[in-house]
Amino acid sequence: MLLDEVKEGTTDYSVEIRIVDSTDGTPETGVVFNTTGIDLWYRRPGSAHTSITEVTQTEGGAHTDGGFVHISDGVYRLDLPDAAVAAGADYVTIGGTVTGMIVIGGRVRIKANTEEDIYDRIGAPAGASVSADIATVDTNVDALPSAADVVNEWETQSQADPTGFHVNVLEVAGTAQTANDIGNDVNAILTDTGTTIPATLTTIEGKIDTVDSNVDAVLVDTGTTIPGTLTTIDTNVDAILVDTGTTIPGTLTTIDNEIAVIDGIVDDILVDTSTTIPASLTTIDNEIATIDANVDTMVAGIITGTAQTGTLTTTSCSTDLTGYTIDQLIGRLLTWTSGACEGEQTDITDYAVTNGVLTYSTLTLAPGNGDTFKIT
Repeated sequence: MLLDEVKEGTTDYSVEIRIVDSTDGTPETGVVFNTTGIDLWYRRPGSAHTSITEVTQTEGGAHTDGGFVHISDGVYRLDLPDAAVAAGADYVTIGGTVTGMIVIGGRVRIKANTEEDIYDRIGAPAGASVSADIATVDTNVDALPSAADVVNEWETQSQADPTGFHVNVLEVAGTAQTANDIGNDVNAILTDTGTTIPATLTTIEGKIDTVDSNVDAVLVDTGTTIPGTLTTIDTNVDAILVDTGTTIPGTLTTIDNEIAVIDGIVDDILVDTSTTIPASLTTIDNEIATIDANVDTMVAGIITGTAQTGTLTTTSCSTDLTGYTIDQLIGRLLTWTSGACEGEQTDITDYAVTNGVLTYSTLTLAPGNGDTFKIT
């Protein structure tokens, strides 16, 4: 019987147990902390059981180690010592005896991380906070700069770093500019800085002549001619165009026109929504990557399998599980996802390597061959 599951290191943790008459199984309602023969205990895997010193308690009283009180109909509250659910074990078993009675305890699974911990790390599961996510996206969109803000920022930056911005100047202070105006300005700059463009161009021309000579030497050494090679390529391209009945310039013009139409539509959308697609896509991509990594971590710990012909009872069944050592799966939860037991969950109490036989707390019905399950 699985009582509960708890995060390791939890303090002041209590469980509920049942006590019934050993003869007819009716609930015992009069047991107190010092009833004759009472001896309650807990046991962690690999250790001897530890007796609990029972003390009086009230149904809603503050936690006291060993606190024990009847709640109703044979159900009792028992306050566990913190050591029972400390880190270092997968589960703790609760049991005990009372003279002439039967104590129905059970097992508490001890988890390093609970569902609440996972929820806190990755956020709400899919569909649980769509409206909140939309509100966040809407807030981010509202925070994007407007077209006017972008223009203003561009003007500010261009003034701060003119070398990084290039503009075709048509007017200055309302006066139209011509090539001669700009030429005069260039001449004035050359005079002020003591430099000459012709001299610079002469230097560049000399370097080009050197490169040309080197290329000629390479052609002679290799016995090749660049013009001849280009002519061959040109001839082959012409043959392809004739065979396919196409013209590259015409095709490129059509593609260019279609791209221009698409670009215009996208620009209109960006203006209407005051957004920038690259920034929005980057934000979304980062969030998706984070969610994907968290989901991979969660899924990595889930084991799936099917029941197999052999042993098929309400307390054990053969499976197709392989690769696990004996007793390795003890303490994990077994949830049926199809068949007669679909939706029912129990805890694993034993695992045998031969035929992958799982032993578990009693199910309502026995599983059938091929019924599927998952282990978490």
